[in-house]
Amino acid sequence: MGTVSRVYTFGIFFAVTRLFVPFFWLLMAQMFGKNIDQFQGYMSISDIMEHLYGKVARWITNIASIVTSIGLVALQATAMGCIIHYFFQIPTSYGTIISTSILALYSAFGRIRAVAYTDVFQFVILIIAIPLACSFAYREAGGYENIMSSLPKEMLSLNLTKDNIQYLVVFELNFLQLITANCWHFHAEISIK
Repeated sequence: MGTVSRVYTFGIFFAVTRLFVPFFWLLMAQMFGKNIDQFQGYMSISDIMEHLYGKVARWITNIASIVTSIGLVALQATAMGCIIHYFFQIPTSYGTIISTSILALYSAFGRIRAVAYTDVFQFVILIIAIPLACSFAYREAGGYENIMSSLPKEMLSLNLTKDNIQYLVVFELNFLQLITANCWHFHAEISIK
């Protein structure tokens, strides 16, 4: 379940929890930033784990990273298959195979140039296409007043019940764990000179 569907399901309460994300980034910077100098020259979390805890820790980290990466790639491939199914009525399994094959060939033959083109494409999508699509959808929905009047009233209230507060605490703690375990943040930090 993504952010938008959770906001729709839980209402403004979940939207408020998303406001804490920048605070987690600052907390992570404080946690890692103080001692990051001792890890200069290391290229990955696995290198650091080996330095601190030995070869077994390195291999545990490697295996955990591989399993996580396989899961994330599988989720993304399945999502691409669903999108292809939606637009072209091709079975999801075939759409997954087709889209993954295209990406694999593109990455294998394009090398770093393919990565640069992909970055430019993502920039165009994020900066131009998504805001443009949102403005069309906003206008099609009838503007702010029409959108707000069509929402159920319980979606607009911040209901601070015991269950909601427990949900908020559990969500934030889980999000903190996910953010601190995110390898690309750490790799970016040790790469900065």
